[in-house]
Amino acid sequence: MKTGDCAMRFAIRTCLAVSICTFSTAVLAQGESPLPEPDDVQKSSDAEALDKDEPAKPTITISRSACKALVSYVPDDEVVYKPGVDVHGNKVAPADLDGGSQILNALPKEIEFPVTIDFFKFSGISVPDGVSGESSIGKITYRNGRVYFNDTPLGNEAGQDELIAACRAAGFR
Repeated sequence: MKTGDCAMRFAIRTCLAVSICTFSTAVLAQGESPLPEPDDVQKSSDAEALDKDEPAKPTITISRSACKALVSYVPDDEVVYKPGVDVHGNKVAPADLDGGSQILNALPKEIEFPVTIDFFKFSGISVPDGVSGESSIGKITYRNGRVYFNDTPLGNEAGQDELIAACRAAGFR
């Protein structure tokens, strides 16, 4: 191998590595940039927030990509499915001619069950005769497609309403 070939390959590899690093950094920064803040809002430092009598409220920063994923698409009334009507607004026979199943009407609107813990089994203590260590610690409720523990939303829905409102206020639809 010639010395000139080695130097040329090194230079090409170096240029390629620098361009890849620069490109990937720009993509990550663009994809994970936080929402733009209004110009007229002054940022205060943590020290200033501690000096006030009011407790400091936490600030949540969400990326553009997360906002886009969080804000769900809500179709216009014109494009929402309407049973018994075709795409042109003409009446048609419904898909379930006999009225369909009534099982959904028979189900309760809300399903609730208690969450209990047996203190003696949990702590490893032997259970004395005539004593129960079982105690209720809350309730799980399913209603409107969401799951709650003691009326506090669980899972991804917890706190989403405020985040969705903030994303929509920032212009995400």
